[in-house]
Amino acid sequence: MNMNRYLTAALCLIIGCDTGLSETGTKVELCEGSELDEIDPVDLEQFAIDDNELTVTVGYGGGCEDHFFRMCWDGSVAESAPVQISLNLIHDGNGDSCEAYITEDLVFDLSPLDEGISTETADLSVNGASAGSYAP
Repeated sequence: MNMNRYLTAALCLIIGCDTGLSETGTKVELCEGSELDEIDPVDLEQFAIDDNELTVTVGYGGGCEDHFFRMCWDGSVAESAPVQISLNLIHDGNGDSCEAYITEDLVFDLSPLDEGISTETADLSVNGASAGSYAP
């Protein structure tokens, strides 16, 4: 059984895997705090903001199950200059115990944040890491 897992992980590294990730342009969602309690590990490797899209390069262990991601916002805005918005990337690895290291780019539509921004720009963070400035 372990040999199958290693073979699957090796094939994923060579030919790639269908990870079931968020589709391009998935909107940032309003989420409640309880949704943040059970998050599978994910490495945030890089951020890029272009117009109203946030691209997050992520890395995680897996390769045998579909992984799903959601970008959540609790609706709060820290009033400062510029305003601060904290987002949370939720990762559901479906109990994937394989050990291949997968990297993917996830793209999220930031337009749901526009109503909460009262200034020209907002500084965004994802899971506590600075993601850059967003100008709606």
